[in-house]
Amino acid sequence: MPSFAAVQPGLFVPSFLDVHVRDAVTGAPIRGAEALVQPRVVEALPGGEGRLLPLEPGEVVGHAETDANGLASVLMYGDEGWFAVTVLAPGYVGQVNTMVRWNPHFPELLSFALIPSDLKTGTREKLADDAINSPKAEEEQWIVPHSTGGDLHALATLVPDEIRVENLNGFTGLMNFDEFVAGVVSRELGDSFPIEALKAQAVASRSFALEQHQRLGRANGGQAYTATVGALSRNAALATTKIVLTVDGRVIRAYFSARCNGDYTLNSEEAPTLANCRVGGLGAGVVSFARARPCSGHINCSQTAEQCCVLTVRGKTNYIYGHGIGMCQRGAQQFAARDRWTYERILTNFYTGVNLQTPAPPAREPQVTTLSPMNVTTTNAVLYAAIQSAGSSPVVERAFAWGTGESLTNVVPNARIEVEGSTYFALLTGLIPGTTYSVQARARNAEGWGRGEIVEFQTAPGPPTFSRAILAGSEIQIELQASASRPFRIESSTNLTSWAAFTNIATDAAGAATIRAPATLGERMFFRAVSVD
Repeated sequence: MPSFAAVQPGLFVPSFLDVHVRDAVTGAPIRGAEALVQPRVVEALPGGEGRLLPLEPGEVVGHAETDANGLASVLMYGDEGWFAVTVLAPGYVGQVNTMVRWNPHFPELLSFALIPSDLKTGTREKLADDAINSPKAEEEQWIVPHSTGGDLHALATLVPDEIRVENLNGFTGLMNFDEFVAGVVSRELGDSFPIEALKAQAVASRSFALEQHQRLGRANGGQAYTATVGALSRNAALATTKIVLTVDGRVIRAYFSARCNGDYTLNSEEAPTLANCRVGGLGAGVVSFARARPCSGHINCSQTAEQCCVLTVRGKTNYIYGHGIGMCQRGAQQFAARDRWTYERILTNFYTGVNLQTPAPPAREPQVTTLSPMNVTTTNAVLYAAIQSAGSSPVVERAFAWGTGESLTNVVPNARIEVEGSTYFALLTGLIPGTTYSVQARARNAEGWGRGEIVEFQTAPGPPTFSRAILAGSEIQIELQASASRPFRIESSTNLTSWAAFTNIATDAAGAATIRAPATLGERMFFRAVSVD
């Protein structure tokens, strides 16, 4: 079993990762497609396995554009590791190979076939035919139902965020469940299928993989998979995240086939002996939820050049490719494209009596937005916040945390807060003039505290402060400190009653200024600084 460590690209001998991009319809090379390379982080786990962390937008370690031959060479640095390669081109649906094991000493050419974004109906159907007719070798097993008395259902319907895979593109360990499902959908159907058919496949594949994961300790096997994932297939997986098919509260082993036996999927009780077909090793009892269902629009094996199983049940010739029962991929395509069925209706049509278990809304804290403070003066500010969502239970407490810099060491408690509908506010006093503060709104329900973003504000500069006054002959020099960005004027008086403006003064970059004023010997004079604004 291979051993994995965290991937961290280094600066070593440069090499190249080569990419070829073509049009999935015409086969012509695509010029000007952009290939982007991102590192995949693999955490080492006990036993030599790894955890492939979810792919997120982040650092791009290399990129290149394809030439007239559809070829691009991305300059790479460092030792071997796991990477994701995304290919984008104007007018095409993007693709990403999420599991590229790159070795600078044994480079391989990565191939991408991009689907035009404006496919015509006939072309789309041809691509769909090619997708489900393509040989899947050992990836997809033929499953023929036969009675073993075994339990077809997993023991629980908890849908994890991660699942374990064995030797999937050379990787053994944990990976994101939705990423795995997206790879299955891309290989089983592909982006030429309608989005509702892709969603139906995502739910069926997730259910099949989860049941197997709980039974065998691995999710892969029995379904085709590719690491080269189309954007629509990925969207289908994400749009149905954690949704599985259940019967009596347990997830089912959701079988599916490329096409049906003429017009129907097989009843699971019809257990033929297939002398001319390879039968997978996954035994099963009678699958009560996989009934004979119509799936018009498909073609049978006699109309294709592809090899598939031919069998006879009760005198009728049947053709199956895939598991042989359950959802018909061809039927799902037609129901989605022609009849505009939703994925929910497609699934309940092929799987009798099932429920679509959707994830329960997680227990959530309140969602709070920290608004910009208002009426900010030299020493006061009114703090504002809005509760966007109370979460799973009513809000029982509100507060503001505040301080200077990143330190939010002070709290305005609930007792000092005024509430107006979904907003609340509090008056903050005793602030230091000309100081930058940070504030964060908080609200609590039964699940805990929700926290808003941290917002900064600055109090207004205070009036200038005099440092010292020096009498030099008939002139007095006054040194003072003020805000460098706030103009002020100096006023003088001999009686503290009437004041005369002396001049408008702007401080230097440090906020310091020296004022020179005429002085009369023996006369008492007073000066004050007044902000102009």
